[in-house]
Amino acid sequence: EEITEPVMEEVDGNYVMHTKDWLTSLGADDAQGMGMILSIAKNHKKFKHGLIKCVITADEETTGHGAANLGIVDGKRMPIFENIQYLVTLDLPHGGKVATTAAGIEANSLNITGLTTEDSSNTQYEISFSDFLGGHSGEEIDLGRSSPLKLAGRLMNEIIADGNEIQLANISTSCTKMNKIPEDATVIFTCAQSADESIQKHIAEMKTELKIRGVEFKAKIDYQEISGTTTKVLSVNDSQAVINVVDE
Repeated sequence: EEITEPVMEEVDGNYVMHTKDWLTSLGADDAQGMGMILSIAKNHKKFKHGLIKCVITADEETTGHGAANLGIVDGKRMPIFENIQYLVTLDLPHGGKVATTAAGIEANSLNITGLTTEDSSNTQYEISFSDFLGGHSGEEIDLGRSSPLKLAGRLMNEIIADGNEIQLANISTSCTKMNKIPEDATVIFTCAQSADESIQKHIAEMKTELKIRGVEFKAKIDYQEISGTTTKVLSVNDSQAVINVVDE
């Protein structure tokens, strides 16, 4: 359905937002950036300024052709930035103080202080999630692809719900890029009592769910029991806190 209603601005202190009504919402990063540009064009008479040029390019999430061909007319690149002293970009993961809701505009690090660790010789379990599709969180976000990290958090909470006390040793993924759905994840934890039955049950349920959804055809979830070793683990309470963040 074509939307003909205008998108209304909402100013809250230093924040310029747009309507929360989903029918006219601008969407995420690029659309918000366009909204900011259009707001500047609409309100430019309210403040003193020099020459302002507004540039909006296409295909940022896919080929980047819009930016690559910026200003090209009849095979020649036109000097569209001539006499421009300042350039404000709205979708870069570094620098600047103007930000939209881009996933890559700011790198957020989870820094939890005050965690307590201890040595544990309890049975270790390693659960690995592999061969997931992954992808760009902007381009493929609507294709139903699963995040192995979030599945790992959910799986551990399901195991805990069965009465098992988990002490977390490690959560990891090979994914190092921002704004990306990971293809894999690995969790290692210990339990004071055997959790094999619970792990097997919930892995089987998760595999069935993935099969029914029909997206992650090649995804694998495997686990192994490691005994006879000692490892550093978080306390039960701290483990639960970290797992809840991953499962959020």
